[in-house]
Amino acid sequence: MAAVHHTPVRIDDQAAPALADYLRIESLCESMLLAARNDNWEQVSELQSASQALISGLRSAAQLPLAGAARREQLRIMRRILLIDGEIRRLAEPWQRGLERMFAPPPARHAGSARAAWN
Repeated sequence: MAAVHHTPVRIDDQAAPALADYLRIESLCESMLLAARNDNWEQVSELQSASQALISGLRSAAQLPLAGAARREQLRIMRRILLIDGEIRRLAEPWQRGLERMFAPPPARHAGSARAAWN
């Protein structure tokens, strides 16, 4: 996934703080993707924690709904974050399967096989 450059959007002063947070989250997600591509899952986890903190702050802040250009920019950022998330998940699948195999219980033995071993 190539980096996407966008044209700066003119927004009103009320929307600026919220959009700044969305842009910070987008930047963290881009850094997470780069770390995932470099197989640095510890850094991905650290960046995800930072991103979650910003998201929690956005959720808890009393904000007016965005409109016009600010709303379009918010949607652009959210779509980009979803694309990045999907790419990170795709990169993480082999790593997650390895963890699942590592922590999986040993395969169950069939009762017949156990009886045969004792006879």
